[in-house]
Amino acid sequence: MKYSGTLDDGDYKNLGIPFIKGILHTFESLNQPDSTLSYDYDIVQVEKGNKNMIETLKEQFDVLRDQSFNLNSISDEELKKSLTGWLFETKFVSASKVEKEVNFFHNLLKEITGYKSCFRATELDSTSFSYDLGVYYEYFVLESEAYIYVLYFNYSD
Repeated sequence: MKYSGTLDDGDYKNLGIPFIKGILHTFESLNQPDSTLSYDYDIVQVEKGNKNMIETLKEQFDVLRDQSFNLNSISDEELKKSLTGWLFETKFVSASKVEKEVNFFHNLLKEITGYKSCFRATELDSTSFSYDLGVYYEYFVLESEAYIYVLYFNYSD
């Protein structure tokens, strides 16, 4: 696809996962505090295998390899609530602008990934503290027909 300087709404899907990564990395930079904390927001595409999702994620997503965790189904509203907290860590914009931006990003995420189910990884790192996950983190798993997407937010010291 050739970029002509403007994007129509339909063009976003053609930009795919790199476009979502760009948005996440922009918000990561905007929210970076003036401290030793380092933010990391990203999305990773994982091939769906013949195994259950947890086994597939452990095999293909290094950070989760040695973790025990559960996947709990969540609604789109719960995902949007978490997105609001991570994307707008610092509140320098109006509530209506935050809602509009989160809805835009969520719709884009849904359109590009085609996810049908959303899960939150819970009980991560329950046996020992791990710097790999970060000081505070949230990991979401979006399941589509062909892929599993790991959408994650964390900060570390």
